[in-house]
Order: sequence, then C-alpha cells, then structure tokens
Amino acid sequence: MSQQDHETFVSFLRPIAALGLRVVALLSDKQRGLAPTAPLVCAEAKHAFCQAHYLNNVAEPVAEADQSLKVSLRQEVRRETGYLAGASSGCGLD
Repeated sequence: MSQQDHETFVSFLRPIAALGLRVVALLSDKQRGLAPTAPLVCAEAKHAFCQAHYLNNVAEPVAEADQSLKVSLRQEVRRETGYLAGASSGCGLD
C-alpha cells in the first residue's frame, strides 16, 4: 500500500476502527496518504515512521557508497602496486 492515496487509507482503516478496538499507534513507511488519514479515522492514535524501514532506507545509500569506495580503492591499489596485490600469494593467508 505504499503508493496509496488518502481515500484508500480511509477505506482500509475504517473497518479496523469499527471493531471498537483502541488503536494506539499507526506505523508506516512514509506513505503519503496515511499520515493525514490517521487522525480522521483513529483520532487517538499516534503516527510514526517504521524505524526498521527508516534505518534500511538510510543504510542503502551508505552501503552503495561503501561498495563504490571499495572498488575505487582496490583499483587504485592495483594501479600503484601492480596486479600482484590482487593475485594469490600461495601462502594460505589470502
């Protein structure tokens, strides 16, 4: 439901609210329609972003940059030292 609009979330949340259960919190992965819908359907519920998704979203570009840096460093070391640095030495420490 990540790309759903306000009306879709109203339709999704109303049956849940109709159960009469107390909804304390709603977590989302920054769905645009959910944040404005939450107070209309579940007035007491707090809205927050899912920390697992948030951290994963933060980590992804860092991991990509780290991989890119690793490749660049490896290429630079091989340019400076020759391809021997990338070859197995045969001593079992590779």
